[in-house]
Amino acid sequence: MEPLRPTDPRNVGGHQVIARLGEGGMGQVFLGTSPGGRPVAIKVVRPALAAEAGFRERFRREVEAARTVSGAFTAPVVEADPVGPVPWLATAYLPGLSLLDLVRTHGPLPPPAVRALGAALAEALVAVHRAGIAHRDLKPSNVMITPQGVRVIDFGIAKAADGGPLTQSGQLLGTPGYLAPEQAAGGAVGPATDVFALAAVLCFAATAVGPFGVGDVPLLLHRTFHEEPDLTAVTDPGLRDLIAAGLRKDPAQRPTPAWLLSALARPEDGLGWLPAPLADVVLRQAALRPPAPATAPSPPYAPWGRRLVAALLDGLFIVLPILCYVAYLMAFVWGRENIPVLNRGVAISTIRATVPIVALACLIIFFVLLVRTLVREGRTGQSPGKRLLRIELVGARTGRPIGFGRALVRRLAHVLDSLPCYLGFLWPLWDEEHQTFADKLAGTVVLDRPARAPGMGG
Repeated sequence: MEPLRPTDPRNVGGHQVIARLGEGGMGQVFLGTSPGGRPVAIKVVRPALAAEAGFRERFRREVEAARTVSGAFTAPVVEADPVGPVPWLATAYLPGLSLLDLVRTHGPLPPPAVRALGAALAEALVAVHRAGIAHRDLKPSNVMITPQGVRVIDFGIAKAADGGPLTQSGQLLGTPGYLAPEQAAGGAVGPATDVFALAAVLCFAATAVGPFGVGDVPLLLHRTFHEEPDLTAVTDPGLRDLIAAGLRKDPAQRPTPAWLLSALARPEDGLGWLPAPLADVVLRQAALRPPAPATAPSPPYAPWGRRLVAALLDGLFIVLPILCYVAYLMAFVWGRENIPVLNRGVAISTIRATVPIVALACLIIFFVLLVRTLVREGRTGQSPGKRLLRIELVGARTGRPIGFGRALVRRLAHVLDSLPCYLGFLWPLWDEEHQTFADKLAGTVVLDRPARAPGMGG
């Protein structure tokens, strides 16, 4: 859990945002409270993913299916909005520790605890599959150990991202080392896929290492496709055989969640299945109070002088073709007065014939530079002038680039800033959010962007 950053949202769909919980492939996760005061985990989808064709419809279908999941070992969906400016999903907040954090910090679980964990996960998958969805990304970080027992989170929603340009370009949906071969290969995904991930999670719980070890993505995928899982560190023979059955390459040969549930220990609520020291760790973690909503520090608004210089540089960059055309016309006028009489007629007729061509060329270049500037400003927050002055244009609420459409609207709204007597351009000097009239209309702010230290990522 981390404090909110200046650009993080403070309210999502009526839910007050309190802190950051993490970030994944689909977006950011925040801790919040519902309008009625209930703690919730809010997943906000990345804008690039939300903009993909068909994503919102897939997200809506998966949310509707996830709402029907009612198992004892799953986190219920509280509310969602797949059609808003940025899609989001809120589930019940589960105080405690993820299986990943518990095992990494305190070591492997004993075999009886792994069996109890497996039974809880199997029952959770039975409930998820009964709703007609697959989890698709079951892994240690999606298994929460709470005072009430084991809970599975993020079920089914990964499918919404499936099939878009991001996945078609090779981005994996899932976690290598826990991905079944058929899912990694882009094949059909179903209950057997989740069984493979469940077995991999149990291997991690029993050994603190996944069944295919550690390494980069290509290495883990190679082992998943071509090598048998390494289960030598699983000390219980019966548990080892059960995990091996779940990790079979052929999905048709894997046991079902219902069979695993019958073969494992009876699932338990609470923490009685954990060793007492680990149960105490979970209870202490769950007892930690979430941070109170703090007043966010003021965003680093760009100084007015640098904004003005950046605007002048952008204007010069865009109108350069027009200035070139004006210079061409001035040369034409000068030529009529200064070219010798013998050559004047030919020269003037030649220049006069080329004036429309030069005018058209300059006009085309003008519009190309204008559109290119708006596209760059909408996509990255920086026009040429802003990039040179190290400032950026972002949405006032999101803190992210605003896109071409809003960048165009903001440029057109600068007409308001010029009336009367360019007063709008002076408004940031005393405005609380340092906005011009155009900024207020487009919902944007201009922020300072300090130089990054050498070696820092961009």
